[in-house]
Amino acid sequence: MLYGSLVGNVTDATGAAVPGAAVVLTNRATALVRRATSDDRGQYSFNDLQLGGYDATVSASGAS
Repeated sequence: MLYGSLVGNVTDATGAAVPGAAVVLTNRATALVRRATSDDRGQYSFNDLQLGGYDATVSASGAS
């Protein structure tokens, strides 16, 4: 089976990093949910992802 990774940065409207943001990744076929939290630079990563389509949501305290 093939596996992949997803990495990214959470930023606000000004481009500043958003630390502590909750990133949720849901596999469309299996409904498996993976969670990560952005670090102090706004970075997050998911490793060992199964092949397929995913939906991602990001939320942070104080975000509108």
